[in-house]
Amino acid sequence: ILGDLSGDGRVRAIDAQIAQQIVVGDRIASDLDLTVGDVNGDGLIDAADVTLILRLSVDLPINPSDSPASVLSTRGAGEVFNVSISDPMIDGDSDAGFTLAIEVDNAKAIAGSDIRITFDPELFEIQAVRNGDLTDKVGPDDAIFGIDNRIEEGVLIITLSSDQALEGTDGQVLQGQLALIDFLVKDGVVVTGGTGDEKPIGLGLVKLSGEFGEDLDWEGTVNNKGGTGIVIGEKTIAGSSWHLYE
Repeated sequence: ILGDLSGDGRVRAIDAQIAQQIVVGDRIASDLDLTVGDVNGDGLIDAADVTLILRLSVDLPINPSDSPASVLSTRGAGEVFNVSISDPMIDGDSDAGFTLAIEVDNAKAIAGSDIRITFDPELFEIQAVRNGDLTDKVGPDDAIFGIDNRIEEGVLIITLSSDQALEGTDGQVLQGQLALIDFLVKDGVVVTGGTGDEKPIGLGLVKLSGEFGEDLDWEGTVNNKGGTGIVIGEKTIAGSSWHLYE
């Protein structure tokens, strides 16, 4: 059964959870997993497949032809999606940590995202990865995005998926945060220089997908706007000075 990664003969939320584990690398996909989990048939299991499995689990159509006429597979056609890392948000009560947001300036049609963040593990430690304001359900009609992540040596893998795409108000651009990442600065770290070329935290892979498993880069344009440069100016964390460089 397509989407039945648990092998219990049904497609349920647990199958989407298994798919997310495969996406971030917590579970190695078997040949059978790839057969039933690659729902959109592009040769891999990613956030797009998690979205489709979620839709199957609640009896939503996974093909545009099975949907109301008002819903088109080309919802993201011609759209431009710029994904970037925010300036650091520093908690006034803590000199040792900061938060970065993964932001998109146009969230129309996004139902899934696969993101890779590179960072220097000798400088930073990741404490938490959370939903951003776009993907954190606040109203009864908002899309529910499941999030999972895995931290490897110097790489943070994030996947987010919902069974429905984000939608903005007609005539208004929907923009905001896909995810929030809480960093801790390691004690005794000194980062100097800031030549403009150094990017201790970078935005690697960015893949956005729609509610029917389509890559939004197929008919639209997804731009990766790169990373952020952070310079910590003191040897001890207390009283650290922060600034960005271009």
